[in-house]
Amino acid sequence: MDILFNIGLLLIIGYIVGWIFNKIGLPKIIGYIITGIILSPNTIDFINPELIKSTNPILDICLAFIAFEIGGELKWSKIKKHEKEIVSITLLASIFPFILIVIGFLTLWIVFPSLSSYNFPNILLLALLLGSLASPTAPAATLAIIHQYKAKGKVTDTILGVVALDDALGILLFSIIISISSLITGTQTGFLGNVIFNSIYHILVAVVLGMAVATIMNYTAKFLKIQNEGQWIVVILSLLSGYKSNNVN
Repeated sequence: MDILFNIGLLLIIGYIVGWIFNKIGLPKIIGYIITGIILSPNTIDFINPELIKSTNPILDICLAFIAFEIGGELKWSKIKKHEKEIVSITLLASIFPFILIVIGFLTLWIVFPSLSSYNFPNILLLALLLGSLASPTAPAATLAIIHQYKAKGKVTDTILGVVALDDALGILLFSIIISISSLITGTQTGFLGNVIFNSIYHILVAVVLGMAVATIMNYTAKFLKIQNEGQWIVVILSLLSGYKSNNVN
């Protein structure tokens, strides 16, 4: 009951703060973010930290909805139409922060002698990992603003394309860095005894699996005549429930 009470209280407070921000001409998502920061267990002792762990399934569902909506909006025709803008912005928004953080972290290692006690390979791996985490863009705020203002057009299509592609690029960078880290530290043999093959294998399997699932869902949508978001929510919840059940068993 405490968990349900806390979730309900957070939703009500977030909704009220979002409504206030909307009235003063700011996006509601800013109010939601501020509410989360203020009521975070790391800020004040209001929410039990165990609540965060117990609500992981809800987090999975929210992420699935966000990823599904971005994927649904990212049509090939839109990418082709705004190809130059999407590619150039994605490279600047993903690769440039990655390079800046790696260079900045290595510069700190050189400037501050206290960090020199750590050997260069470990510092380099840490810098690469931090850089790969800075590469993707969180899509939740972008989608929330687009929904609130019902934005459509070239700018919206370009932003959605950039958000989707730089997330994919971030995952790819992180997978490569993890493989390099395992190769240097010798902590993993990987697929066929090689961590590079292991990384390529997992990426290819993910792409093929995603294409297969997308094809199945496309035919399912045509067969069941799925046209609105409510029907898709039922389908996604069913898939997530099945996935969670298999993991538990």
